[in-house]
Amino acid sequence: MMMLHSSGTFSISAGIQTPSVDSADKRLEQINRVVSSPVLQGSEALCNLLKFLARQSIAAPDVSIKEYQIATEVFGRPANFDPRVDSAVRVQMSRLRAKLGEYYNTVGRGDRILVEIPKGSHTVIFTDREAARTTELRPAEDASEVPPTVVRPKAAPWKWDSVALMVVALLALAAGLCGVWNKSPALSRAASENAAKPGDPLSQFWQGFLQSSEEPLVVFSRDVVFLGSPSENLSLRELSLGREFRFQTMTQPPRAGDLGIVNRHPLAGEQPVYFGSRDLPITEDYAVVEMITGSAPAQSILTLAGTTTFGTQGAVEFLCDEERVRQLLPHVQAGAGHLAPFTALLHVKVQRGVPVDTTLAALRRLTPP
Repeated sequence: MMMLHSSGTFSISAGIQTPSVDSADKRLEQINRVVSSPVLQGSEALCNLLKFLARQSIAAPDVSIKEYQIATEVFGRPANFDPRVDSAVRVQMSRLRAKLGEYYNTVGRGDRILVEIPKGSHTVIFTDREAARTTELRPAEDASEVPPTVVRPKAAPWKWDSVALMVVALLALAAGLCGVWNKSPALSRAASENAAKPGDPLSQFWQGFLQSSEEPLVVFSRDVVFLGSPSENLSLRELSLGREFRFQTMTQPPRAGDLGIVNRHPLAGEQPVYFGSRDLPITEDYAVVEMITGSAPAQSILTLAGTTTFGTQGAVEFLCDEERVRQLLPHVQAGAGHLAPFTALLHVKVQRGVPVDTTLAALRRLTPP
């Protein structure tokens, strides 16, 4: 087996020999091509992540890059970052691998240098695709007959310990929605009657998402219901969110490096910034529920986000609790069974890793931007 050297011919990755790229400059030039492409356009966090991993991999190819290092140096997580609680790095690594696959299947199909990040690793592997193809040819085989290398997006390295809390949140929301639909006859007929059962707060709140003849979509980081903050779900930055409560990583003491929720227009008795627990174990968190009007007529976009996964889960459970929604409805109803755009700040109490109580801390009705 051959070792990786800057002037060598082959490098070893998972027991497979792959031709290496001659110079660091060429590798960095390829990284710049990728981050400047339309595939990563607007994905600032992914671009920063790829550039960081590339520089580290080139400077010290034999040194393993740790999740903690990425979290603190790239994503601004605090020194007490715990990967068991915060899955931001794993989520972004999965997205980055998918984007690299998309790039090499489209605009980068003809690029000479292949950039890969193997599953379970944070090290960037650079391969000279032409050299690799040449070394794999049999003596009687012509290079022109060899099909071009196609890199397909790789599936995320799912691990139960990294996604268990988010699965709980998704299941809670799905179960809550199903419960609302099944126990409310009026809501099941909403597609034709466009009316909810009087006095049923869950029906009144959720009818806008469930009255379609098709099943609603509840997807992480996609179209209708978003789970997670804009600090992790980058697509949320394209929406008109955060006019009242904005997620922001603090740069000043005493909570420098911590993710907080900035109250942009504090009212009497409200704090300017809200933080979850500073140290482990987490005993409290804050979350934001925000509903805005989408681009399509009568379309609503709902986001539920905490500063940690516990806050997000607490927000999900809040909107699936009949009594909590009953208290919320009078403040957000716009008449004729519709809800006005709003944003709400929630306080989430956590015990032994489980949100046990979520209460309304602040509420704003939103006007069109």
